[in-house]
Amino acid sequence: MPSADLEAALRAITFSAVGTAGQRCTTMRRLFVHTHVADALVERLKAAYASLPIGDPREDGVLVGPLIDDAAGAAMAAALDEARALGAAVHGGERVVVAGREGGVYVRPALVEMPAQTGPMLRETFAPILYIVRIGTLDEGLTLNAASTHGLSSSLFTMDLREMERF
Repeated sequence: MPSADLEAALRAITFSAVGTAGQRCTTMRRLFVHTHVADALVERLKAAYASLPIGDPREDGVLVGPLIDDAAGAAMAAALDEARALGAAVHGGERVVVAGREGGVYVRPALVEMPAQTGPMLRETFAPILYIVRIGTLDEGLTLNAASTHGLSSSLFTMDLREMERF
């Protein structure tokens, strides 16, 4: 929301969306961001995603490990292709070669700016894909959030107590 601490939101969003390479049920998959802060937050997310260390997550400083197998890599690529076909701007998502681990399925986490909540955004891919939809109001975000058919773990970034209570 417009009152959010963008630095705190950036750190929480990045970790929640890419930790465990997006392969846990509570991974952040959908980000509804208010139009008043969208440009600033998306640019900061792009920079953060581009600098993420990818490799063996047991090593110090490495946040993004491999996908579980080639099928998971193919599912991620298919979801990104579908999003592009729906008009999304995709940032990242490409395969990455990690020295000494050439057989692993390593990918750069993807930010996907969607024109609307549709297609792969409504399915769990279990990959580091964060779909972003711009909203104009908290109620719009709440409605979109509730439109999912799978279980939800949700957060709200705001400094406005009324918004938090509404959430």
